[in-house]
Order: sequence, then structure tokens, then C-alpha cells
Amino acid sequence: MLIAGEASGDLLAAELVAALRAKVPDAKFFGVGGEKMAAHGVESVYDVSQLAVVGLTDVIKNFFELRRLLNRLLAEAVERKPDVIIGVDYGGFNLRFAHSVKE
Repeated sequence: MLIAGEASGDLLAAELVAALRAKVPDAKFFGVGGEKMAAHGVESVYDVSQLAVVGLTDVIKNFFELRRLLNRLLAEAVERKPDVIIGVDYGGFNLRFAHSVKE
């Protein structure tokens, strides 16, 4: 499971997926990403372009949407039981998700 909440994370995660596929060709990936991750076969649960939040004002404006996304991703993680969860960039959200999924 990969969570990249912005374009730079999408690029980094896509490069990671490409490197992992070279070692484990049948690995399956899903999560939050964009076009670059999708091009490498990552199943998108949520499109990264919908997460464009910058600064406290945007976070407050999008609080309920971000909370819905967090809950949706938690449900996906519980249902699919991924071997690994990798948060790329998007620190505030990914740290909160990591804490929630750990519980």
C-alpha cells in the first residue's frame, strides 16, 4: 500500500514501484497516487489530484474530506492486509494514518 498525497510523492512512489517490480515482478500495489503510479500498475483508491491542500487554511477547508479519506484508507488496509504500507511525502496526513493504522 502506497500513499502519495502530492505530485512529487507520485513521482517518487512510481520510481519505487518500478524498482520493486524489477525484484518482485508479481507484486501488487494499491493506494493513493496519480498518473505516474498508475502507469506502473498501482491500483488507485483515490486520485492524488484531489488532495491539493497547501497550508492550514486548505487543511481546515478540506478537513472532512481528509477525514473521510483517512477512514477509507484504514478500511482498505484492514480489508486487504498489505504486507507493507509506505507513506511518501504528505507528512501530516501520512503520520496520522500511520498512527491510526497501528492502533
